[in-house]
Amino acid sequence: MLTGIPQECSALVEFQHGVIARWQAPRVGLRPAAIDGLLRSGRWRQLYRGVYAAYTGRPPRDAQLWAAALRCGPGAALSHHTAAELDGLTDRRQEVIHVTVGRDRRIRNPAGERRHELAPRIVLHRTDRIDAIRHPAKAPPRTRVAETVLDLTQLSLTFDEAFSWLSRGCGRRLVTPQLIRTAVTTRRRVRWRDEILAALPLIADGVHSNLEFRYVSDVERPIAFQSRPGRRGWSRKRHSRGRATSTTCTSRSEWAWNSTAARRIWSKIAGRTFTGITSAPGWASSSCASAGPM
Repeated sequence: MLTGIPQECSALVEFQHGVIARWQAPRVGLRPAAIDGLLRSGRWRQLYRGVYAAYTGRPPRDAQLWAAALRCGPGAALSHHTAAELDGLTDRRQEVIHVTVGRDRRIRNPAGERRHELAPRIVLHRTDRIDAIRHPAKAPPRTRVAETVLDLTQLSLTFDEAFSWLSRGCGRRLVTPQLIRTAVTTRRRVRWRDEILAALPLIADGVHSNLEFRYVSDVERPIAFQSRPGRRGWSRKRHSRGRATSTTCTSRSEWAWNSTAARRIWSKIAGRTFTGITSAPGWASSSCASAGPM
């Protein structure tokens, strides 16, 4: 326990990995004058404006995260890549710390202010739903996993990258597709809304990679569409004994390996570059009946 400060304050500092904010001090019986004295004596030091470390050594990662959240005031939550790091959604640590606050919060952007050299830069985000997206129990405060996944899809440059965040969250059993669907429907603006909602049932069925997703989207679904009752299958013409006849392919294997999408998928699996050839290596497409290994 820290000496020279109230017991309640000492317990709070230890819970927050050695960090406390000036706006928290009156709640735990610590006077502002006492904080100034600890700073002058060198026992404490400032990490961000109004946020202090109760030691002089190098702050660990947990202390840095607590300090960034406290710098942005009550109700702030770690979010995006930082929340993903805490919840095990990613194994990569970013140099900056992402924090989300309510849109009505009046706070100076902490990215441009002076800070300790060991305190990472803060990237500030704003939302109208801070109380809904913040997890009610986890510490340090952070967004719910479903909201974190959805936030990361909105930062993605392509839908393939966005799908990888969706599948990673569900594949690591950190969140369910239903929770992500709920988060999507409660937001007014979502980039790739239709694509995300269409991908969630596939993820629930076990599609957890971009290659699988593209195969299902470009091959299996068109096959199912072509093979529906009352609908003709994939057709092509072939010559038999000098007469031109038409053959209709309705089975999955017959249609798949005579399609451009399937050959592209096969090329990726086999480690080859797709060049628009008429058949995949080891497969024939001269007729529908012979679509298989030769």
